[in-house]
Amino acid sequence: PIYMGTAIFVFEGIGLVLPLYEVYDHPQQFGSVFGICIAIATGIFFATGLLGYLTYGPRVDTIVLLSIAVPDPKVGSLTEVLYCIALLCTFPFQLLPATRILERKMFGSNHSSKQLVGQPPQREAVLRSSFRTCVVVALALCAFALESHFEHFVSLVGALCCIP
Repeated sequence: PIYMGTAIFVFEGIGLVLPLYEVYDHPQQFGSVFGICIAIATGIFFATGLLGYLTYGPRVDTIVLLSIAVPDPKVGSLTEVLYCIALLCTFPFQLLPATRILERKMFGSNHSSKQLVGQPPQREAVLRSSFRTCVVVALALCAFALESHFEHFVSLVGALCCIP
């Protein structure tokens, strides 16, 4: 059961498909470009998982970076720091579809989805920024609270939220 939720979670970026399609210049080519990207991503995930399993076997940690044995602890720490930076840089993209849906519910749909650049009134901009900050803080608190059950949390999120 944990495997299926985690496997689905791998493709959590699927929520970005519609926003990307809306702004794509050549929508008639989107399907083929999307298919190629999914095939490449699937191949990379499969190869990484296979190599990790062949290297470490069933005793691999949930977070594979913790299983990597390096002679120099600085290299291991640097790898973990770089991974954290990569997560921080991609987090806004992963959160975008969910915050758009929640913002439409909270603030109404007064902006068209095609409008990429616009200046909402100052008060609304402050409210939206405050709301986004609260969402990020809530997710950070969940991450800290569920740290010891990470694989179950990822599986649950994958099973409930990442299936289109």
